[in-house]
Amino acid sequence: MMKTEGTTATLDKEQSEAGRVIGEISGDKRTLDDGYIQQFGEGNTAGDCIPQGDVYLTKLDRIPEGAKPIHPRAQVAEGETQGSRHILDSLAGVRMYEMPGKSALDGPYLLLEEPRTLTHPEHKHIALAPGCYGIHYQRDLDAEERERRVAD
Repeated sequence: MMKTEGTTATLDKEQSEAGRVIGEISGDKRTLDDGYIQQFGEGNTAGDCIPQGDVYLTKLDRIPEGAKPIHPRAQVAEGETQGSRHILDSLAGVRMYEMPGKSALDGPYLLLEEPRTLTHPEHKHIALAPGCYGIHYQRDLDAEERERRVAD
């Protein structure tokens, strides 16, 4: 196939634009790695999910029917290792619920009456707008292919 002068110029321009975009993305990555807080804001809708290591937060319309209120705790992932330190910055305006008979992959449900931040020493913090959220834990299979919770 013959290339014309115009086609070569267009291709060069597109490659140049692609290089510029890649440069911007690389710059954004440096910004993200330097204290960036992920936003889970009011513009998010039910079903939107954002991970923080092995913990996943899902935006909900409401707390599921049948969930029982529990005493709020700042740490939303059970465990004593540094990897399980997914911690709310404050319990002010926080209501917490759990489903009876929940699995090891199901965390609490949060009803936030005011903005909160989910912090972690090894992952980006997540700013949470007021609303309802479900917490779930990443799964893995053990040697016998039984489902278990991943711990980071």
